[in-house]
Amino acid sequence: MGTNITLSHVFEAMGIMLLGSVIAISIVTSVILGLYWFFKNDAREKERVESLSTKQSNNDDA
Repeated sequence: MGTNITLSHVFEAMGIMLLGSVIAISIVTSVILGLYWFFKNDAREKERVESLSTKQSNNDDA
């Protein structure tokens, strides 16, 4: 008895693959955006800390 592949099976498989692709793309996009946001904030925070430390050292000199 051979496997019976009908058109509905093909469309069902295509739908499942399409759904999986959409889920995978959304996960990858959210991870990339999350990393970008994290590193952007990290750089801004480092900049703020450096500017505060230079202000502090300038106050020490006076």
